[in-house]
Amino acid sequence: MLSDVAASATTSPSLEFSDSPVEKVNVNVSCDGSLQGAIKESLLEIKEDLLKSDIKSVEILEGRLFEKEQEVEKLKAQTKILDTDLTNQKDKNDKVIQELKNVDAKRQKYENECEQYSRANNIKVRGIADTNPRETSRESAEKVIKTLRENSICNISMADIGIAHRLPNKNNQKRDIIVRLRSRQTKKTEREYNIHKR
Repeated sequence: MLSDVAASATTSPSLEFSDSPVEKVNVNVSCDGSLQGAIKESLLEIKEDLLKSDIKSVEILEGRLFEKEQEVEKLKAQTKILDTDLTNQKDKNDKVIQELKNVDAKRQKYENECEQYSRANNIKVRGIADTNPRETSRESAEKVIKTLRENSICNISMADIGIAHRLPNKNNQKRDIIVRLRSRQTKKTEREYNIHKR
């Protein structure tokens, strides 16, 4: 039946069909000028549509690229500002650190002076027998007064002593005694007395 249709079509375009199990289809189109023109026109329209679509895609991508470039420029400007701020902050930190070092040096000097000032009332006595590990402050003071008088070093009384106690040492033997005098003047007077006495 298909063979009959193919045979009866003598005009162009013609189709040929075979009766074999695997059918081959050959389409021969012999076109006149109007069909060829229509195909060319259709192809041109498709080409133009594709070109317009590509141009639109490129324009969209260019727009996105421009936006990204603007974002990058903004980020560069922000980074530059942050770098400047960071440099300024580092400079401030360096100044503060230097000021802190200066203040700490002054504090240490002041502490040392205060410590020396507070020690100005102290005398340290060595060589007094250490027989009682639980020696009281009063007993230490009495031993110091007795030793200083017996050796004619100075003549102080219990009223001149604020406090006296043994200083701990590694073995807790032969411990020195530190005596805090109530007045620095007492220490000065006794020192001058000993200088003139010699």
